[in-house]
Amino acid sequence: AYMAYAHELLEVPLDQGIPQIMLKTSCEYVRSAKWGETLELSARITRLGTKSFDLEYLITLADDANTVIARGASTHVAY
Repeated sequence: AYMAYAHELLEVPLDQGIPQIMLKTSCEYVRSAKWGETLELSARITRLGTKSFDLEYLITLADDANTVIARGASTHVAY
């Protein structure tokens, strides 16, 4: 999900690389997803530095955005 978001945000074609390293990731599972449930993932930038940035992720049920499945975060460094 992060790579799709990064390519769309930076307008870089999917067949090209993005010069960055994922430095740190975390995920907190809040609730189990059940077979057949449709999930929705959202991502947003929470910090933008000169060479690094942080993202926050939220996975919810597609038909109920108040039902959180998991929360995540990642830190990336550009080179």
